[in-house]
Amino acid sequence: ADCAVAENCLLVNAWESEVGRLMGRPDVSQRGNFEMLRNEEHDEVPFTFTRDWVFPSHGWLTFDYSSIRRPTGSEVAMAEASEVTKFLRMKSFSSAAKLRALRAISVHMYLSAQHFRNLLMCFPEGLDRQDAFCALHTRVVDADNMLGPLVLYGDAIFRDEDRAQLLRRLGHLHLLNPLHPDHIPYTCHLAVYEERRVVELLVELSAQEPGGRVREIEDGVAVVPASWADKGVPCDTIVLVCFYEATNVNMSLRHQLARKWCVGNFGMAGPLAAPTAA
Repeated sequence: ADCAVAENCLLVNAWESEVGRLMGRPDVSQRGNFEMLRNEEHDEVPFTFTRDWVFPSHGWLTFDYSSIRRPTGSEVAMAEASEVTKFLRMKSFSSAAKLRALRAISVHMYLSAQHFRNLLMCFPEGLDRQDAFCALHTRVVDADNMLGPLVLYGDAIFRDEDRAQLLRRLGHLHLLNPLHPDHIPYTCHLAVYEERRVVELLVELSAQEPGGRVREIEDGVAVVPASWADKGVPCDTIVLVCFYEATNVNMSLRHQLARKWCVGNFGMAGPLAAPTAA
């Protein structure tokens, strides 16, 4: 059974990867290879999956799968999501049972970020809530709100260590909010493709938005050389711990960068919503 699950994941990975290439979607993979697989290990030894990789006959194969499938923009959030939330709030169900139920119906659901927040609150903080986020984040129709203070950066929803784990499991580019990247803490290793791409977006913003700066979190000084805007961000062992700020936001530019850097529908995203009760 385990082999069948792994083989199915590899098959879906190949399909999603090729469709993404043919449709010209951004490469949001961990290593710049268009693959959905990330954090691959065989018997706790890391490796990089390639199409000529030979499936092992024994041992433990582990990986995370981060899909690029998202709502196209024509879908709307379903009112029935509120009923699902009410059902899951029943104390008699374990977190594992709730998660199994959500996974079973997730392909039939479209959620607003507010619905998603309410569903996440049905799970205890930590791993259970992380698992729920991983299972349902691709079904949210307003990614801009989900990737802001309403959900991902809401301290009532996730702690810093939870966000770090979600970035590791799903990917930095999958959880990047190109419309509102301001004052979010970024820790980016420039030798890692996806993390370097995040810095590239911030550098491009800083070069084109008035007052745009990439600053170090510890002391607030500018940490990105001006030459990076012209020569590109180097593939180096540097680890940047930074945030972005601008005095004059150019939303038209940010929408353009969203199409260039990210998957999902950011084109029709509205203002950030405030948390409300279910």
